[in-house]
Amino acid sequence: MGMRRCAGAILSSLVVLWLGGAALADEPKASEGERSRGPAASTINFPAVYGLPFEGLTTAGGRIQQARISGDPVCLAMLARELEVAEQVSNKKAPLTSEALMSEAVEMARQRSSVPELKAVALIVPDEAAKKELASTAEKAAAHEQERLSQARSGERTRGIQGRLTLKNNSDDFIMVSINGYPKGTLAPQQTATLYVGDPWFQKTYLKIVGNDGSVFMRSFENVTGDTYYEYEEQ
Repeated sequence: MGMRRCAGAILSSLVVLWLGGAALADEPKASEGERSRGPAASTINFPAVYGLPFEGLTTAGGRIQQARISGDPVCLAMLARELEVAEQVSNKKAPLTSEALMSEAVEMARQRSSVPELKAVALIVPDEAAKKELASTAEKAAAHEQERLSQARSGERTRGIQGRLTLKNNSDDFIMVSINGYPKGTLAPQQTATLYVGDPWFQKTYLKIVGNDGSVFMRSFENVTGDTYYEYEEQ
């Protein structure tokens, strides 16, 4: 079984990952990871930023946070349109913009690959190119789901990461973890958790970690062979 090690900054912490999966024919791949930092939505006073009396804005931050925790791209997309209206009326933008939130909703819908969610977000997103891409992705997801069902009935194994994900949080912050857009829970500081990744029909698996301070880390894994060990260290 191969061992792989990679270093990079994440949430001012050390996160250790171990993935145990079935051996696959293709070369195992892991993205370098994407990191971003912004204020947590629940800390933004949207009515004050926009200077608007809309009652819905008072709960916008909490609703965005809840949609992120529960992994709801449709709700995020609708909230993005809500922020877009406020931006147009006030001619102002908050630290979290409607465009950034819509992009997050679209990416979450892609990762989850749920046909109803893809279709719903396609109806909400204003960009025509994104609409077409989501509609196309929905068609592919439906076809893949039918293929997965056929393989399952015939006893054939699907491809992708299969096995356990062990995640150690050595930071002093609570972090939220999601796999392929599906929430897997919250890790307390210095806590270790072992999760079963599942048996997805797609080959690429997405890991997302969100800190309380708004820090976000994303990484994708593809064709993992055997046991793979990843270590991310503060730079």
